[in-house]
Amino acid sequence: MKKNKFIALSLSFSLSCMVFPTVSLTSAYADTSTQYSTSVVTSQPPQESDYTYLKQERSIWTKIAKSAIRAALKSKGAVVAAAERYGGKEVAQQVSRHYDTISKAITPLLEWTEIPERAAYDVVYRALKEAKVPEGMASTVALVIRDVLRWAL
Repeated sequence: MKKNKFIALSLSFSLSCMVFPTVSLTSAYADTSTQYSTSVVTSQPPQESDYTYLKQERSIWTKIAKSAIRAALKSKGAVVAAAERYGGKEVAQQVSRHYDTISKAITPLLEWTEIPERAAYDVVYRALKEAKVPEGMASTVALVIRDVLRWAL
């Protein structure tokens, strides 16, 4: 009986040693001297070449996007009203307050041959961040402007 228990115990011990590898002491004291870069990343406005991987054949959607951007540049009131409908009063107030920044940001998109959907969000978000708008509000306003350009105008 004692011999069977001894064999069972030794087999279970050897099996557990194979299943659970031992931890090396050197891994516990690994080199943690990681160097971090403290360089400042500057924000460049998006270029058409940033979106070449999304490029497809020229479509009707680019034509629609350009006409929506032209309409947004012509009528601040329509953009603010659509922003209030899609994002609420607070977002509409931010759109009204930063309309000049937004319009300057989306104007270069008219020169692009193709306008990916993400480009409108990117240019508005970066312009608002450079205007010192808090990140959360800049993101919300950029999303609403993208939706306004897509659906309302």
